[in-house]
Amino acid sequence: YDENIGNIRTAIITVSAEGTTLSPQYIEITQSQRLNNPPVANNQEVTTNTNVPVNISLSATDIDNDPLTFSILQQPSHGTISNEPPNIIYTPDQNYEGTDEFTFKANDGKEDSNTAQVTIQINPIITTRHFKQVDGNPADDTWTIYLSSATIDGEDLQPNDEIAIFDNETLVGSFKIQKYFQIPIN
Repeated sequence: YDENIGNIRTAIITVSAEGTTLSPQYIEITQSQRLNNPPVANNQEVTTNTNVPVNISLSATDIDNDPLTFSILQQPSHGTISNEPPNIIYTPDQNYEGTDEFTFKANDGKEDSNTAQVTIQINPIITTRHFKQVDGNPADDTWTIYLSSATIDGEDLQPNDEIAIFDNETLVGSFKIQKYFQIPIN
């Protein structure tokens, strides 16, 4: 076997019969076809957010430049794959955050590649909740608000929850829930 197509090899063959010896003969052997090299599938890392699908292009190389096909070997545990490989869409399960993974291989029409893994990091999304209108004098530098308990969109506020204050689209202040606090207005 030789990596380079067209290399010439020389072999010497001597034929003899009982009691006689013939002259050695030289035979040239030309390698006309290279043996196949299997493709190499690449591990990948992808990031998305909770409830947000992500496009993934599966990656593999083939030193012989053969056309490649791809197949999913192990499906993800916390999401689904749609479209045909190599260009797929991964959709995380509803409200899932954390990591997920799946495996795939490539094939060059002759041999399979190694098994490669795609790891997906699904980041949590931070939801924004809104108070209803809060009355106060905009000319005051600080407001003092006393809360015995508070809910936003049906969820109880907890110590260290951060609250942002907007005037229409403009952020005018923010604070964390504490037992007593003042809100500076910029």
